[in-house]
Order: sequence, then C-alpha cells, then structure tokens
Amino acid sequence: MRVYNIEIFNTKLEYVATRTVADTQIEFDYLTTQAQSIEVVKLTGLQYGYFIYIREIEYQGYITMSQTVQEITTITFKPLISLCDVDIRYNYKKYSSYTLENQLKVMIEELYKKDICEVKTQIDVLSATSDAKMNLKSQTQNILSVMIKALKMYAVAVKCYIDFNKRILKFEIGSQSQGRTIELNCAYILNSNITIEDTSDYATSVTVYQYEIDENGTVTADNEKTYYYDEYNDTVTSEPLKRIIPARHSTQEISETEDFETDAYELAYSKLYRSEFNNSIEVQIDKNNRVIKPLTEWNIGEPVIVLSTDGESYKTIYSGYRINGDVITLLLGAVRTELTKKLLIERRNI
Repeated sequence: MRVYNIEIFNTKLEYVATRTVADTQIEFDYLTTQAQSIEVVKLTGLQYGYFIYIREIEYQGYITMSQTVQEITTITFKPLISLCDVDIRYNYKKYSSYTLENQLKVMIEELYKKDICEVKTQIDVLSATSDAKMNLKSQTQNILSVMIKALKMYAVAVKCYIDFNKRILKFEIGSQSQGRTIELNCAYILNSNITIEDTSDYATSVTVYQYEIDENGTVTADNEKTYYYDEYNDTVTSEPLKRIIPARHSTQEISETEDFETDAYELAYSKLYRSEFNNSIEVQIDKNNRVIKPLTEWNIGEPVIVLSTDGESYKTIYSGYRINGDVITLLLGAVRTELTKKLLIERRNI
C-alpha cells in the first residue's frame, strides 16, 4: 500500500493542515493539466487557491474546489502550471524580436505585475531560442496555450514550483539539453504503448490571404499566398514537389500586417509544422527501480529515445507522469490518444 501525506498551505504559503491518503492515483500531464480529486478525512475551511503539496512525489498544485459530506472531504486540484491558464494582453510588435523564452517570461510577468498573488515570484530563463515561428500575432494570448505550443515545436518548457523555505513561487523557462534513453526490454519496464505519427490535425497546405477595404469601399490590400508541407525535406515551401495524399487544406486570414510575406509564412509554418515528438508513448515502470527516477531527476521537456524490443528507435519528449500504487506511467510525446485529452488540446487550438 502506497501512503501519501497531503499538505495544505494558504495563499500566503502558511501551513494549514495535513491529511494522509493511500493508494490514490496522481497524474501530471503538461499538455492537458486536467483537474483531479482525492478524498481525505474531514477538512473544513479550505479555499480556492490554497496550495497542495504531496512531498513523497514532489507534486505541487492548487485547490479549485472542496466539498465535505459527513466525515469525508473531496479536494479537487490542478497542477501549479495551470496558474498560467490565463488570457493576457500581449504586445507582439514590441516583443517579437525576443527569444521564445523571454517572450514567455514577459507573459508571466504580465500576469503577476498587478500582484494578484500573495507570494513573491521569481522567473529564470535558462536557454535562448531565436527566430521561433510561433505566430503570436494576436493582442490576446493564453499563456498556458503558448507554453504547450512552445514545448511541441521547440522543446521549451516552463517549470513552476514553490520554494516553501523562501516562500517564493518560481518559474524556470528553457529547453533541456540532457537526453534520456529508455530500453523497453529492461526488467524494470512493466508495460508500454506506442502510437506514432498522429497527423490527423495537421494541414498539408495553407492559403493565407489579406483583403481589406476602407470606409469608402476602396480595396487597400489584396494579397494571397499558398504554402505546402514538403514531407520529403520536412520543410514548408511555396512550391510543392509532390502532392500529398490525402490533401488537407486550410485557409487563414491575416490582417494588420506590415510585411505580408513574412507574417504569412510564419502563420503557414505554425499550421503546417510537424513536431519531431509527434507521438504518444506510455511506459510503465516500477516506482522502486533504481534506474529511471522521473519524479526526482527528470524535467518536463527532456528529449527521450525509446528503444523498443524489436529494435525500433523512437524520438520523443517527457511530458508527464501518472502514479498508481507502485507503478509510474511515463507520458511521452507531444500528442495524446485519449479522447478527453485530445478534445482539451484541440480546444486550445495548438
């Protein structure tokens, strides 16, 4: 039986209470950040935004709801990274020349500049990704959606955690240079499931147009360009070498652009881009093994090479975990096959 101590802190990071739970399932999925619930012995006075810390697995989150029925309290919570699931106003013209990591930093600073959090925040940038084609042209951006897109396209992740000793909410933004290798024929691998090349949501060609008329009915802009995905060279081009079957076309409108060619290409690139981590791989391991220790030694965004029992090699990325008893399921890849999670990702349009 696996026992966890659930520690609760208020919004000032002051200790509130501890409860013990046994054999509960805990999941952290960077791509969906779904809410989950646990049942504990009656605990009243909990409020939205209180923090939850499961020390044994280094899980941190915040409470979204609590309900007490007789002697049982059900606590619903989300991972800390969900604090960034917020729409903010973003001046893309001002920050478009910044590295991807610094653009994410600006967004998080925008979220906390009005002191909506009662604890001090610290944001560290650990890498620099230049010329990222993220198509962040809208004045309104959802920070978490941009973070997930950054992971899928450039393996840039945001780590969010609380330093309880210093009472600081920390964000670390960057790509992970260290890689991991998992050999599925090892004794500590309990099971695995590999789904590759899920391209159902990708277009094979994109037409971008700009058509604007002033108040007098005069056409002030009439531009159009079509881009294609070149599957042989894994690039985006305006001159296809060979028709891709089946064809999936997308039409996108662009406005308020000072450079149609540049902005159209970036928009098309974001729609046609194929993530090199375009797979969904789940690997179950024994929590007590001494080789793979994702909870204490791995970071979201680390590249992973999975070597299958039949000799195949898959390049993927560490994007989450699920714990159930003594079994840890590693969630790898930039897509999900579970319907609920696919719908959540589609809702974010990433």
